[in-house]
Amino acid sequence: MVKDDIYFIANFVKNETLENGGSTYNLKDGNMAGKELFSVSENKEKEVVLKLEKFDEYSVIQFIETNYEILSNPDYSLGSWISGDLVYLDISRTVTGIENALDIARRNNQEAIYNLYNLEEIRVD
Repeated sequence: MVKDDIYFIANFVKNETLENGGSTYNLKDGNMAGKELFSVSENKEKEVVLKLEKFDEYSVIQFIETNYEILSNPDYSLGSWISGDLVYLDISRTVTGIENALDIARRNNQEAIYNLYNLEEIRVD
């Protein structure tokens, strides 16, 4: 990955997270918002939690560099969201079909999935 690309991506993710409460960014396909897909986390061990005041583009760069091998797979994206005074960064799998996404979420003890088309969280029951 070219240095300019990683800085662009990091700034995009930072800005989207701070302005809109989160983002899903795929290294191949870019911003996933508006696509008819669902985002679901499969790997809680890769999740990074930061205090909101400590969140910046450099924390995103570090996350990308640490997880580049997985994130270079087009089925996975960098997910970010804000909850209270915390920012979460994780590796999200982007899939078609709500039942498929909910099944993955249940198998991985996730609390929610995200509808990228409607930009809404869906709680796992």
